[in-house]
Amino acid sequence: MKRTIFLPMALALLLVSCGDEGPQSVADKALVDANLVSYDLRSYSAATKESFDLSLALGSGYAVEEDLSVTRGAVVLESVGEQRVYSLYVGGLIGTSFAGNYAFYQSSIAGFYVYYESDASSHIYDGLGNELYEGNPLLSLSFTEGYANRQHEVRIIGTSASGEQVDMTYCYVPSEEGEMVPVEVGWTLTQFPSDSSVAYDLSPYGLEGLALVNNGSGDCYVIDGSGNIQSSFALPKYPYGQSERQYMTGGRLVGQVSIPLLEDAADYSYFLNGTKYDLIGYRIDLLSGAIESFEPDYLIKEMRLGDMGGPAINDANGEPNLTWATVYKISGQRALTSEVNVLLDCDGGIAYELTGNITPWGFAKMGNGSYFNVDTRSLYDENLILTHDLSGLSATYLPGPDAILLESGTMEALLSPDGDFLIPFAEQAIVTPSNAEDLVYCLGNETLVSYEVAYEEGVYSLSEPTLLKNLTESYSYALAASGPYGLYSLIGRSEAGIVASLDVYFKNDLLDSRTGILSIETTYKDPYLGHGYVRMDVDEGIGEGTKTFLYRFEA
Repeated sequence: MKRTIFLPMALALLLVSCGDEGPQSVADKALVDANLVSYDLRSYSAATKESFDLSLALGSGYAVEEDLSVTRGAVVLESVGEQRVYSLYVGGLIGTSFAGNYAFYQSSIAGFYVYYESDASSHIYDGLGNELYEGNPLLSLSFTEGYANRQHEVRIIGTSASGEQVDMTYCYVPSEEGEMVPVEVGWTLTQFPSDSSVAYDLSPYGLEGLALVNNGSGDCYVIDGSGNIQSSFALPKYPYGQSERQYMTGGRLVGQVSIPLLEDAADYSYFLNGTKYDLIGYRIDLLSGAIESFEPDYLIKEMRLGDMGGPAINDANGEPNLTWATVYKISGQRALTSEVNVLLDCDGGIAYELTGNITPWGFAKMGNGSYFNVDTRSLYDENLILTHDLSGLSATYLPGPDAILLESGTMEALLSPDGDFLIPFAEQAIVTPSNAEDLVYCLGNETLVSYEVAYEEGVYSLSEPTLLKNLTESYSYALAASGPYGLYSLIGRSEAGIVASLDVYFKNDLLDSRTGILSIETTYKDPYLGHGYVRMDVDEGIGEGTKTFLYRFEA
């Protein structure tokens, strides 16, 4: 097979040095540095392969009642009229035996949640074997997961037959042994039982470890992790208010509301569509509950992420004191001018006017001090001067190798932060086995090789290639991720389209190589949680039936 290296002129023209000034919308380079795109550079440290046989793991007396599930990673086993749950994440039984109702729920934090009833009580366990609930049987149950305050969180809501409300929030934190374990947060919305109660984590807004609860009627409470109320206040109410907008930043809640006035009103803030309006602004100190009013000189049209503005933006000092909005500025003649994108501060003032389409929070900073804008797909030097416009391609920054992956159709290339080709465009696939690794795999027409990307003495370079596999003409190959933290698989398909070849790699190590009729199911967990696995069902066509293999991970 002939391998071709092809760089079309149309692609080459996109990689020219532009020499333009940096984005005019970024008035302060420190503002860009304070809002860099962050990457979680995480990786598993080890991976092992093992055969999976429940009869060997558990001994006789158990039968599989429910098959393995990729979305759950659990097996229900039955013995003499009772059930047990086997977790693939921990490689053993979790919880207690039961003979009543049970249900599984998918979890991106702990693999799965299992609810079951035993006698007159019910239990909830996660896929790591932690008990989250024991009490009366529940008629309704839901799980809400998220990542806040740099912690994985799950909120459990249920209702018992007697009408008892269950509302619990757990944060997964590291134990002394390094395992991630759930710790129940001291406050829940059961303190404010209104159906419309809403809670906001205040950590992204400058108040670490606190939450704002709105009970649905405008009464607000700031609560710490132990359930203590730090402050309370009532949101300002305006019966005839219109176009109300609010945002949180810098430990404050800032809002504005428009009040329509009579046609002959002499004192008004702005005039729009034949109506005069009074524009009222207010700011609330969330720690004290104190409320102040002010007169805005702009009307908010749109917030960045809904009416609350989304997570705060850091100011040039790295403090979360700003938020993005599109506003209409109000001139001295009390008329609305054209809309403009701005950064508002915690006092309710305009801190920056963004005159272009480039925002200060879309940049990743690379090892040589240059910048890559993940939104516009453009490369800038250390002074934020545009050097390469890549917007005509699919361009992704890879933080591990500190390089930019370019894609155009079936062709891929690897570009250094200097704008030089480390790997030119070709009929190939390029992947990195982990955000934390400087290793890249390159699948060509004839070989699968790996390279290490190095940056020494101001120069980016590739190591000598490591040959991982010579490809045959019998299969068409694809390189696929079986998990984001180190495990990759090379899949070969025959002309009939049957998966016939599989090589599993953990970084540069070949864990397994199989041929036959293969079924591959993958599930992985965040390495911070300490557990993960990939499952592979194999029928090699030699009369032994289907075997299941697991690849387990250690953080």
